[in-house]
Amino acid sequence: MNVSYHLSGTFVEACNCTLVCPCWVDDEPSEDFCAGLFAWTFAPGSTIEGHDVGDRHVVSATVHGDARRGAGSESAIFVDERLDRAVADLLVTAFAGRGGGPLADLAEVTGDVVLAGPAAITVAAEGAGFGIRVVSGGTQVVAVDGRPRRFDSSAKPLTLAHTALSHELGIGDAAVTAAVTRELALDVAALPGPPIEVEGRSGMTGPFRYDATGADEADADERDAEAAGERDDGRA
Repeated sequence: MNVSYHLSGTFVEACNCTLVCPCWVDDEPSEDFCAGLFAWTFAPGSTIEGHDVGDRHVVSATVHGDARRGAGSESAIFVDERLDRAVADLLVTAFAGRGGGPLADLAEVTGDVVLAGPAAITVAAEGAGFGIRVVSGGTQVVAVDGRPRRFDSSAKPLTLAHTALSHELGIGDAAVTAAVTRELALDVAALPGPPIEVEGRSGMTGPFRYDATGADEADADERDAEAAGERDDGRA
């Protein structure tokens, strides 16, 4: 199923690894496994199949071993409960990597989606930091608070550009900001391993952008080939 979407906004990432999470440099997790989350907040004007999803959220909680790619990742996708069910289902399809376009690249790092559904999601700015809560079925499954990471006395936080995950975020060489978590609690029963509750671990924030027309790539390639053939015939 190919889905049309134009999604942009800001993301927050946090996990149990020490600063900086090795996934950002395509290396092995700090503790032989990585448990964490991505939270996407859509900017006003963001759409999927023409439906407005501005100011709504998607959170993907993931556990994997070894390096993130090809590591047998398992994920749970939570979609803002304020969305209509049909729109929520479209977002699950897209963020599970099954809707084509640039989000299809997420399939390599999302792995098997073992749980998907609506949840009460709050993503709040707290001064220069952030706070995220996800409540599913009346149970809080995600809680994270973080602030930018600074390595000296300057006001500027640590930033990274051209990371291993830049392509999956659709940002090219744009910079992302490193963060440190005051709290990270992850308790999703469908995911492997025990609940995670740590502090002082890795986080990241920054922009994202995903655009897809929803057209079938094979059909598009065929149309391009036909158009090229017609041009060649016209020159003959």
